[in-house]
Amino acid sequence: MSSLNWKKLIKSFLSIKKPPIDKSFSLKPTPPLKKSPLEEPEDVTSLYKPQEKPTPFPDQKNQEDQESGVIPNNLSSVRHWLDQEFLLSLNDDVMVRPLSIGLPYSVPALLVYFHSQVSTEHLSTMLIHPLTMEVTPPASSPETATLLDLLACKVTTAPGETLITQDKKTIVERLINGHVILFVEGQEKALVIEGITVPGRAISPPTIESTARGPQESFVEDLDTNIGLVRARLRTPRLVCEIRVVGRLARTRYCLVYIAGLTNPALVKEMRKRIQSIDVDTVHDLGLFEQYLEDQSNSLVPQHVITERPDRVTAALSDGSMAVLLDRSPYGLVAPITLWNFIHSPEDMYLRTPFGNFIRLLRLFSVIITLFAPALYMAVQAYHPEMLPTELMLATAGAREQVPFPVFIEILFLELSLELIREASLRVPQQVGPTIGIVGAIIIGQAAVEAGLVSPILVVIMAITALASFSLPTYTFFYSIRILRLILLVGAAFLGLYGLAIVALLLAFHLAGVKSLGVPLLSPLTPKRPFGDDFIFRGPISYQNKRPLSLRSLDKFRENQWRPPRSRIGKIKLRRTL
Repeated sequence: MSSLNWKKLIKSFLSIKKPPIDKSFSLKPTPPLKKSPLEEPEDVTSLYKPQEKPTPFPDQKNQEDQESGVIPNNLSSVRHWLDQEFLLSLNDDVMVRPLSIGLPYSVPALLVYFHSQVSTEHLSTMLIHPLTMEVTPPASSPETATLLDLLACKVTTAPGETLITQDKKTIVERLINGHVILFVEGQEKALVIEGITVPGRAISPPTIESTARGPQESFVEDLDTNIGLVRARLRTPRLVCEIRVVGRLARTRYCLVYIAGLTNPALVKEMRKRIQSIDVDTVHDLGLFEQYLEDQSNSLVPQHVITERPDRVTAALSDGSMAVLLDRSPYGLVAPITLWNFIHSPEDMYLRTPFGNFIRLLRLFSVIITLFAPALYMAVQAYHPEMLPTELMLATAGAREQVPFPVFIEILFLELSLELIREASLRVPQQVGPTIGIVGAIIIGQAAVEAGLVSPILVVIMAITALASFSLPTYTFFYSIRILRLILLVGAAFLGLYGLAIVALLLAFHLAGVKSLGVPLLSPLTPKRPFGDDFIFRGPISYQNKRPLSLRSLDKFRENQWRPPRSRIGKIKLRRTL
């Protein structure tokens, strides 16, 4: 080796290189609010607006002033007010349709409605067609009837389903509830038309995330219907629905949903950036969409929550998260999330605090049993039998006396059998699936024990493990648990409890580095932050007035300052009634 190569080698050992700069996205702390926690910063809208479409968003005080006023009689001023109120440059499901009222002379008008909450077929037959015809006053109309009164008579809806008002607050409330608003040039009032039904797509109960309490509705394959389900639960004009298309060939519509003034603008900007970077031919399902948005695609733990329940999406939106809805996909994607969201269920909040915490504790034990039960049996049986009591050690040894295989092969045989039964029950017709799952497990388990292939104790342990895995409320997390259980089993097969501890420690290190849209997956456990009132366990509903600190939302406090009155039973003397 030449002297030059030796010099380079010695220099490489002695020199210190600077670590590479991490260019990955990380959510930064939000600046402290100058106002009270329940008010919105003045410049919040400029943080959400794309650079090519700057539209100012009013602060909370200006919004209250505008809502308490009356509408202008100029259509251009009406459009400007609607742009400020409903963020027309971002809200693509808000339709502002110009019309020409059929009179002896044409009068311009504006028809405003939410496309996701109004049936376009009924809108055309019951409203647009009558309005475009020539308007003639009926014989019974009074002489003081205005133009809006005549137009209300032309609308073919049931009596009492029209309202003439000039109050902005009333118009906003009626519009976000699915009504249609008609503005006419020169009129200081607007016509509110009810009775235009929402999309008639059949909404069925959840099949995967079924609960005993709470709403029995799930997303469907229609994007407009799904947006309507979300907007029906969050009836606020600040709910933004950005509808775009993805895919060169499929041109599939998707919707990015968030609450302006609540969700951190850095999260919205990063989500837009990741979605715009998707340059593929087709995106048929939300599962494909999720893989393009992940921070670490090789991680075994999902970084988003895929749910079929609208109430779970709206709960995440009210905390400061975002949601993505994809056309022709009956699910919603929630991001960012933490690891603890996988063991939370909407039913936890619908139950009283002791019952909800008991169910969460049961799920936490189910996760531990699902991950560690087969690996612990492997480690204790093969490497550390002295840890068991003498009677139990003799019982397990006697049960395995006729088994010709090592413990690892025995566990692996039952694991593969359970996976085959689980996959077969999903692929066969729905009427036969439960039968195959129950009968197949009983027959295979009984035959394997009688043939001496496995021990009866291991069959009981694997059955408890399978039952514990079914208690997880998030189906995507269920796949991760299955793979991680096998990895822990391999570690226990090599070094016993030491190998199990090493693999569990490496898994903890991996989870500490995984992020969901810049939010650490183990937050608020690491990095250390206040746990809040809804971490693993939740406090009473009346005391949950803080949003999760890991999301860095602009409004950190919920408007939930109610406290139950103190009981005065025992202090008040009840008089005996006659």
